[in-house]
Amino acid sequence: MIKKISFIIVIIVALSLNQTELKAQDYPVSSSWLFNPMYYNSGYLGMGGMTELNIFYRQQWQEIEGAPRVLYGNIQIPVNKQITIGGEGIFEEIGLLRSTSLRGGASYHLQMGTNQWINFGIMMGAGKENVMASNTGNINDPVFTPGIDNTWYMSATAGIVYFNRFLELGISAPQLIERDYAYEGSRDPVSFGGVNYFTSQAAVVLELDRKSNFTNKTGILYRHRPEVLGDSWEVFTSFTFYDVISAGAGYRNNFGPLVHISIQLKKRARFSYHYDFPTNNIEGFNNGSQEFNLNIGLTDQNYYYKEDPEVSPVVAITETEDEAVAFEEDVTVIEEDPEENIEPEITEEIVAVEELEDTTNTNEPEFIDEPENTEPVITPDEAVANKYKMNKGHYIVVGSFEIENNAIGYTKELNDAGIKTMMGYRPEAGLYYTYVFYSEENINKALKKVYQIRKINRDDFKKAWILTIR
Repeated sequence: MIKKISFIIVIIVALSLNQTELKAQDYPVSSSWLFNPMYYNSGYLGMGGMTELNIFYRQQWQEIEGAPRVLYGNIQIPVNKQITIGGEGIFEEIGLLRSTSLRGGASYHLQMGTNQWINFGIMMGAGKENVMASNTGNINDPVFTPGIDNTWYMSATAGIVYFNRFLELGISAPQLIERDYAYEGSRDPVSFGGVNYFTSQAAVVLELDRKSNFTNKTGILYRHRPEVLGDSWEVFTSFTFYDVISAGAGYRNNFGPLVHISIQLKKRARFSYHYDFPTNNIEGFNNGSQEFNLNIGLTDQNYYYKEDPEVSPVVAITETEDEAVAFEEDVTVIEEDPEENIEPEITEEIVAVEELEDTTNTNEPEFIDEPENTEPVITPDEAVANKYKMNKGHYIVVGSFEIENNAIGYTKELNDAGIKTMMGYRPEAGLYYTYVFYSEENINKALKKVYQIRKINRDDFKKAWILTIR
């Protein structure tokens, strides 16, 4: 695995040493890297850990004829915990130049620890450019030479992203293959442009309030484009409430301020709107720029569980909970059969009754009417078992204790941290159990859930196991 990653890095470094001049049409300025970051960095392919569809549309500099506009979409499909495949399509229109391209590729996921990994992605494909001479009203202009229409070109991009719960770092080469403008209907031989044109980004995520899932994400995007508009950068900050609504603002050095708002439509759908204020250079001639993003999760499955238990509580007893993680490893299942262990308890009760009957051999009727004779004798173990009753089914246990107060304290600690936790007692084992999930019949639910719980960033959850009572 390390050799593969090293080989990939060597290739990228080698490309960066290639000083071939890069002649490329620049990507339209976009805010999409907040909610659709794969547009700028293919290393984000598969970062969501689930099958998803992402679309955005941007109209730049409204009311200005020929201003850039772009329609972009991608689909991401995880194959397993390491590999994700995907495809993307881009339609761009800038002035008289119209470009359409399709790319496909894959990403590799390297897990470095709990909630920490590196993603490498690469996309390759082809595109077609058209010069819309008819829009000028003079298609006989000598500049529009025959064959300039329908010009094809190759396209490739690569990127790497490092991610943990509090930090994102990424760098990408958006155009690995040279892309000349469509002059005289021909192309130079295919050549690599290196990564002297690159995009990098960094973001920090801060937890502001655990109960309301109130978080802040602040970051910077830097684009090195020596052959286009020179270097540019933008900064942004975004606040999210309850994982439902987010709002923020940013600033681009070459264009000015921007704002955005995003809302979770359903469990797996999010819509966002971005507005860029008119720049100083063209203020008064347009109404700014607009961008619309739509993100749709097509499955519940999530290979990279990222939740902090102190932020998103783990639901305990439920029969209809939606699962988010596929289980792909063995777990320890401990089975107990309480029916075999009930007999000694019943025997003790019978013996107690027999002893009472032996004491009634005298003719004193008052002993016959004693209320103790009509009530079973409850042992201390039975009283505790009734208090912390565990029915048949499957339990995900995160702690076991011999002392009741220790179990009570640990259960309270988890509940105070936002993790819904229950407590049970098995007299046969003489142990108190702290568990975070229960299913009466469906073992598959427990198998899926135990893997998700083990991914939580708590050392005491890494050895969560399943207790099955039949």
